[in-house]
Amino acid sequence: MPISSLSDAVLKLTGGSNGNPEAIWWFKDPTSVAYTVTLGRMYSLWTYAGNPCVGTAPTASAVPTNATDGSMRQTNASGGRTKYLTGLYAMMKVQGALILYDRLVHQAGLSGTTTGAQTTNLPTSALTRYSGAASVGNQIWLEIYSPVGTTATTVSATYTNESGTGSKTTPLVTFGGTGELEQTRMIHLPLATGDTGVRSVESVTLSASTVSAAGNFGVTIVRPLALIANISSGAGAVTDYITGKPGPVPIADNACLALMYDPASTTQASFFLTGALQFVESA
Repeated sequence: MPISSLSDAVLKLTGGSNGNPEAIWWFKDPTSVAYTVTLGRMYSLWTYAGNPCVGTAPTASAVPTNATDGSMRQTNASGGRTKYLTGLYAMMKVQGALILYDRLVHQAGLSGTTTGAQTTNLPTSALTRYSGAASVGNQIWLEIYSPVGTTATTVSATYTNESGTGSKTTPLVTFGGTGELEQTRMIHLPLATGDTGVRSVESVTLSASTVSAAGNFGVTIVRPLALIANISSGAGAVTDYITGKPGPVPIADNACLALMYDPASTTQASFFLTGALQFVESA
């Protein structure tokens, strides 16, 4: 049975009934990556120096796992059980928001100066988690690994939706220019009206060149799992999934857990980030 009561969860957190509790402390140093911060934008922590390990821009389309550099390195559940996230803690020097997500498929090597459709190769890296009908809730994000040009344009992606319908196109969003060109920026591509998930991404198309730099960006299909919406400056915040909603969060085997955040300051050195994840297993 899944974790269904406070007493059951507390028992497993303390190691009773073979709950195999696991706590992972993480740390990210934003000064390890050169970039300019724009308020109200999301940033990836994938390539930040820190612990448990540091991620890099993928050289080819791939399905990252908990063994991939950059992941949180959590262990898989044992004996046919399910692993659950029961708590998420984070602290930073300034106020902000943090999202924990499963990094399902990623790819880089796209150019900010190419205007034709750029093949992403994500269809060749089939989802191993949240695939098929379970792809409802998957999201498409662009991730900038080195800065693109200073001329703003728009971008869209062609994808296959949760029902397996291909040749779907995302609405245009701004890409390049101030606030949309910086290293570590993550840019969300909303799905077409009526779609609720994504199975694969076939290509990305810029409406025009960002002109001054090709840079390096790619596509990441993500599955959001947990959120800390208001991390107090210097004090941190805790999300408790035992006593609070929505309850313990299931974590798929081999999940590549990663973080993105929305800072509330433009001072890069202020974004000292640290925190912890708490897990248990249940039959």
